[in-house]
Amino acid sequence: MQVFLTLRPKARHGNAARLLAHFVMTLEGNKLFNADPGSVSVFDTTSLPKDYEPNKAGTEARKDLVARLLGFQ
Repeated sequence: MQVFLTLRPKARHGNAARLLAHFVMTLEGNKLFNADPGSVSVFDTTSLPKDYEPNKAGTEARKDLVARLLGFQ
């Protein structure tokens, strides 16, 4: 699963958007956000096929870069 988030430079509530994005990417926030029936959590790997592999290798290694670019660090 891949998630894309965007933020317009002149958004009225840019900090609120950043806060929501940060919260949803945490384990607690993701569980709460996806508790709605029919939703899927990226942290729930129980239903993935045993041979599942993410689309791009090395994504985990770039998480710090992505967090920094989004202004979370």
